[in-house]
Amino acid sequence: MSYKPRKDYSLLSTQNASSASSVSFTSLISSNFSVYKILVNNLVHVTDNTNLLLTFSTDNGSTYLSANYKWSNGWQATGVSGSNQSASDSSIRIYDSASNTTANANNLILYFFNLNTTLPAQIFGDNVQYNRLGGLASYKIYGINTGTTAVNAIKFTSSSGNLTGDFYFYGSNVF
Repeated sequence: MSYKPRKDYSLLSTQNASSASSVSFTSLISSNFSVYKILVNNLVHVTDNTNLLLTFSTDNGSTYLSANYKWSNGWQATGVSGSNQSASDSSIRIYDSASNTTANANNLILYFFNLNTTLPAQIFGDNVQYNRLGGLASYKIYGINTGTTAVNAIKFTSSSGNLTGDFYFYGSNVF
């Protein structure tokens, strides 16, 4: 029996960030898809010991929401584990304490639900990285924006400095 790759997800956009202040996906979220996925490959922060942040827009990227975010990221690094969380924040923290060296790049996958609906936008995902101390770390990411206006754009930023890496944005009707 031969392997046949699933074709459930349609590639909607690719962005190759090179020291970009942010990476945004606009004009792609529609009623055509119920689930979205973003793969990020070799993401490096220009500034050491920084966080990757995510925000949503309800006006296709003209402005981004700065309230009503709740998030949690549980992590495990070599020999230790822990979690970070917020019940009221201005963004979703995907991970923290990122290294700014290419050898310690981040790779992650995020799934998005309830975009382009009046239900709260939700995400979950996984990240693997070498943190700024050179230890292997993995994150489980969960987040929500409790607003009820349809989300139609998303943006990634670093808590300080710029980002370099490859972003792939997919849409699907199955999970």
